[in-house]
Amino acid sequence: MHITKLKILNFKSFANDTFDFNEDINIFVGDNESGKSTILEAVEIAFNCNYRGKPLASELTSDLFNIEAIKKYLASDKSQKHLPEIYIELFLEGVPEYKGENNSLGENSDGISLKVKFDDGLLPTYEEFIKKSKNIKTIPVEFYIIEWLDFSWKEIKYMNKKVNCLFVDPARLHPTYGKNQYISKIINTTLSKENQALLALNYRQLKELFNEQPQVAEINKLLDSDDAVTEKSLKIVADVSSSNSVITGLQLAVENIIFPLIGKGEQNKIQIKLAIQNKANNIDIIMVEEPENHLSHVNLSKLVKYIEEQRNDKQLFLTTHSSYVLNKLSLNKLCLIAAGYTRLKDLDANVAKCQKTQKITRV
Repeated sequence: MHITKLKILNFKSFANDTFDFNEDINIFVGDNESGKSTILEAVEIAFNCNYRGKPLASELTSDLFNIEAIKKYLASDKSQKHLPEIYIELFLEGVPEYKGENNSLGENSDGISLKVKFDDGLLPTYEEFIKKSKNIKTIPVEFYIIEWLDFSWKEIKYMNKKVNCLFVDPARLHPTYGKNQYISKIINTTLSKENQALLALNYRQLKELFNEQPQVAEINKLLDSDDAVTEKSLKIVADVSSSNSVITGLQLAVENIIFPLIGKGEQNKIQIKLAIQNKANNIDIIMVEEPENHLSHVNLSKLVKYIEEQRNDKQLFLTTHSSYVLNKLSLNKLCLIAAGYTRLKDLDANVAKCQKTQKITRV
């Protein structure tokens, strides 16, 4: 499965734009604020109905609308017909369940459409609102709903969707991102059920020993000593209630240094790898934003090689400012974003091959 084309209407920097892609690797290069990240965000929204890893409905703000669309609305009489819509379409290959003609091009294609639009059921309330509000300064997203359909007009539900994407942004990763899944996978694959039970039991017993320490007893002696909070016994104890407490209580260590305290570059490298490993069997599209963050050229080269090897036949989208990323992959996978959109798909194969043996000095 892969994306052939993306169409965006009124989403952030894109008013009405269409992008076609390579079916294997797509490397986006452009200045800051050129729209590289916006393309990845649009793909995530259409695939997962998520924005930056959170449900789109909870993250819906006027900032997601194209600025020119906002200006046009604010300059109008504010009637319902002037309210802008965000519309994102993904044209796909390999998902016959999503095949149909419900798209702006009228093509018979596999695909997904997501629309952020005015809720017609709220029209009387909205009309009353604009009568009373004389100084509207933004898009009233409280009156909007999300419509998520495939190209056959069927509604998509998160639990039964046929495709998934993974969006990894090193700049937004929490220091413990992915570690619980990874530790759980290691425990489940290396230990028998009997040894898993013993591990959990031993861990719980260690936590219960904490309750017997003299310092804990001293605290509990003073805790609510006058029974002001409750007439019953009140104590501080280690939490042993969670059946998953072993995994949540363990931490990764690199060279005997716990993960949150190691270098940021090493954290990012490990977290990107963990994210890809954890989701490997459940994703169709891999998207990575600027993997060069905090990494030396040597480590970046190794990381890009790892990403390329691990993607298997999955489509990869990657944004970068680094010539080393291009040097590691190929110029004919380059997607330039500036005043327009240019994909170097027709670059001579000998030029692309030569490029991989030389160092690119500037992007």
